[in-house]
Amino acid sequence: MANNITLSQTDDIVVVTMCNNEQANTIDVSFCEGLLKVLNEVKSSQQHKAVVLRANGSVFSAGGDLAEILERLDRGAGSLEALIDAFHRMILAIRGLPLPVIASIQGPAAGAGFSLAMACDAVVAVNTAKFVVGYPKLGTSSDGGLSFQLTRRLGPARALDIFLRKEPLSAEEASLLGLVQRVTDAASLDDTSFELAKMMSSYPTAAVTEIKSLIGTLCDDGFAQHLEREKQAFLRCASTTEFRASVARFVHQSAVRKR
Repeated sequence: MANNITLSQTDDIVVVTMCNNEQANTIDVSFCEGLLKVLNEVKSSQQHKAVVLRANGSVFSAGGDLAEILERLDRGAGSLEALIDAFHRMILAIRGLPLPVIASIQGPAAGAGFSLAMACDAVVAVNTAKFVVGYPKLGTSSDGGLSFQLTRRLGPARALDIFLRKEPLSAEEASLLGLVQRVTDAASLDDTSFELAKMMSSYPTAAVTEIKSLIGTLCDDGFAQHLEREKQAFLRCASTTEFRASVARFVHQSAVRKR
């Protein structure tokens, strides 16, 4: 499959793998459109009862592709807005999927990668995984619904603390907060993720869909409106000189490390 995404199926569990590990599974428009297509295919199929979202390489996702963001800044606010819109359509598709979606985290999940993990219904993480907000260091607010998810799950004070803290969340800390449902070692990650997916898929699909809807993980009330608020806040931050300078610095540092 194109866009560095592969799809496999075991019984009624579909495994979606991000395999752009050379770029740390960063999120760009091509990735968003590719994953959205996969999710729509899964939703329309009658063959699947659960989804595992995983990644190759040492990083689950380093977040937004900063080189693309910098390029889009040069093209104007409308170009950057198109990237955020593509990301948010993908996030809404995950949230609207009637099947359980399990994120299998083998390494750092940063920025938009953290948002992507939190959009899933459950998270399985290796004990060395890290969850990094990242946005304030770039001089911006969040996207992908991260502010919605953390506030809803943890309350405003704790969500703000996580957003503004210097250190990333460890897998153990995230587990204690209820953001991660299983912590395991690297050798057992795939099996643990599959076992959780299998358990969740053991119930009739109609029952799971209704339960997700009642709990609010399916088409959350106000979630789409919150994504729009996040986008507008992000765009306001992106118009500042601090944001542009921070993104340019990160892109330069990344290029130096690759030499």
